Amino acid sequence: MKRKRNLAYFTLITIALIIVFNLGHSIVNTYHNNTRMGKLQRDIQQSAQEIESLKTDIAYQQSAAFIEEQARNKLNFINPEEKTVVLGKSDKDKSIATTETADNPGSNWEKWRYLFFRF
Repeated sequence: MKRKRNLAYFTLITIALIIVFNLGHSIVNTYHNNTRMGKLQRDIQQSAQEIESLKTDIAYQQSAAFIEEQARNKLNFINPEEKTVVLGKSDKDKSIATTETADNPGSNWEKWRYLFFRF
């Protein structure tokens, strides 16, 4: 009789341990799945924001303002009613600067005198 009772207890304890182990395993799997799902939802939200950003970039790049900006910056395009002003030193600018200094030699006060009184 004792032997049957011990066997019944052993069987019940074994079944209880199996149930607890499976329940614990299920809880851990559920936690990991929820964590992965949260990460995937954040990734989906980030991807959606990136898609919206790319759509606005595409819309801007298809606009006339972007095309004109690129033509101005990369192709040196100017509108017909605009005037071009070139800033910088070229050979022509250097020759103009040398002729000005050749016409007005002297110190700084002589240049000022020449500017105001022309002698």
